[in-house]
Amino acid sequence: MARYAVPLMAMQNVIWGASYLAADIALKEMTPDVTAAWRFLFTTVLMAVILFARRTPVRMKRTDYGLAAVMGFVGIAVSYVLVYEGILYSSATDRALASPLEPVILALMGAVFLRERLNRRQVGGIVLAFIGAYLLAARSAISGEGWQPRYAVGMALILLAFFTESLVSLIGKPLVDRYHPLSVTTWALAFGALFLMVECTVRTGFPQLPTRPETWWALAFLVIPCTVIGYTLWYACLEHMPVGVIGAFIFIQPVVGFALGMAFEGQKLSIPLLSGAVLICLGVYLTGRQHKPDEITEPSA
Repeated sequence: MARYAVPLMAMQNVIWGASYLAADIALKEMTPDVTAAWRFLFTTVLMAVILFARRTPVRMKRTDYGLAAVMGFVGIAVSYVLVYEGILYSSATDRALASPLEPVILALMGAVFLRERLNRRQVGGIVLAFIGAYLLAARSAISGEGWQPRYAVGMALILLAFFTESLVSLIGKPLVDRYHPLSVTTWALAFGALFLMVECTVRTGFPQLPTRPETWWALAFLVIPCTVIGYTLWYACLEHMPVGVIGAFIFIQPVVGFALGMAFEGQKLSIPLLSGAVLICLGVYLTGRQHKPDEITEPSA
């Protein structure tokens, strides 16, 4: 496993980079909450099978289930509905190009909530990364194509989703210290799926399964390679690679997302778009250069 850890994580981040295009396809038939509900319901079932096959302990103390439920609500239900809503208002390319902002936001959250100190280089990195995010959101106006509010709305929703995802690392830290990370993740997925299914049922009735073949393929891609295989590989590679090194592979996702956006969504290369991506990557590099690697605890896709 140690020999193949690097190529496996590189391949997995290529898959995660493509996940935003798959979500875009699924959203053509299903609403964001229904897409997220079916994705994480199917994922929970498959993850439970894996835990059973591995004989991984899944029981927790009664008081800890409440914390897992909060993780599921904030980090799964709320976060992924925001992500999918953000893709509807912008594009899958925006989400892929903005994905490196997650470690930056996590560093910022650590400074705010855990009182971790940030040096000048890290502060400068955070500023550069958010300037890059602004360029992505305002690229149409800067390029002279006219202001398109949907890009700004989409980027705002995506950034808000990053904040909710970052909260999971803070909320779930006590659980990860006491239980196997894969078990904690599965419980969070299960609670997230439950919240989403209840919300969909209350709002519009029990969510209908997709009818288009392309939607099923997109959903299968989100469930199996993106989530089930992705989370399993993440924790398997953690045994052989530092988390900070694994986190660096996230830079593959913007490249893949942008290439797919140009190929399938007609995304055009522009100076603001390219500048925003470069500033985000530079900001993440500066922020994470001296950032503690064990603070990045979850993959994202």
